Amino acid sequence: MTASSKTSITVVPTSDSTLPPIVNAMEIYSLSDPLTSGTNSKDGLVALQKAFEILQEWSGDPCLPSPYSWDWVECSSDPIPRVTALYLSGFDLYGSLPYFSSMDALQLIDMHNNSIEGPIPTFLGDLPDLTLL
Repeated sequence: MTASSKTSITVVPTSDSTLPPIVNAMEIYSLSDPLTSGTNSKDGLVALQKAFEILQEWSGDPCLPSPYSWDWVECSSDPIPRVTALYLSGFDLYGSLPYFSSMDALQLIDMHNNSIEGPIPTFLGDLPDLTLL
């Protein structure tokens, strides 16, 4: 069926019905350009999730849909979003930081109130937009 602004749909009861017709559901499809292909694949957060078991509870796209991004990330509003902040304070993380240098859009990493140990990874100094650690 093809609809236009002049399309009219009429619902009528059957001849033996004692009640008016009931519309149970209606679906309308619209073809449009894709909204986005998802968060930039460089920001997969896989290394962090492998290193810290508690982070494995989250799955799917970390940034999309935007009102429902993961609690501990902040994302850009670009057509293909990037993870710009990690808010991991008080997650009871322990051990050393994994290698996640591909997340080069990070501006903030908050990991206080955890038990992170070991040297500060040198790649953190190479993240071009990182302003707060």
